Amino acid sequence: RDLVRSRGLGDVYKRQMTASFTGTIRPMTRDDYPDVARIHQAGLDTGHGAYEASPVTWEEFVDKKIPELCFVAEDEGTILGWVALMPFYHRPALTGFLEDSIYIDPAASGRGVGTALLKHSAVKAKEWGAWTITGWIFEDNSASQALHAKAGFRKVGTLQRHGWMDYGPWSDQYRQCAIYEKLL
Repeated sequence: RDLVRSRGLGDVYKRQMTASFTGTIRPMTRDDYPDVARIHQAGLDTGHGAYEASPVTWEEFVDKKIPELCFVAEDEGTILGWVALMPFYHRPALTGFLEDSIYIDPAASGRGVGTALLKHSAVKAKEWGAWTITGWIFEDNSASQALHAKAGFRKVGTLQRHGWMDYGPWSDQYRQCAIYEKLL
């Protein structure tokens, strides 16, 4: 719990309640992929998720990720969110420099799922041999930026013309991308 100064109340402080995820985080499996894709699609539909309009196949997904660094958050048999780490670049000198993808079911928002997933993936990535995780987040996706900051990431820059959107509310526009990093 954090103490937060209340606006307009001078030096009066109130307790800010922060949700703590109480479910299970486990490795992602092929059987999880329908739920992973459903949650991914919900994020993509907002226009804040990624440049793609729809999820890829399971085979394409695992081909781009590090399978042992892909996790789901589950509570009472329901997948509430997922995180997957992937190599940032193919050069051997950058093997330990990873990029994250994280999506939370909108119905699970505010339950601490995202923070738990990012913290878990950081521990597992360090054990795997990684030294940095980066998050590339659309500049106007304040929720993902706040999530990454809460999980110990810091903003290190913004790319002005990171990519071109070809779907959704930002169709036919360049997107700015904030870069967050967590040193392990």
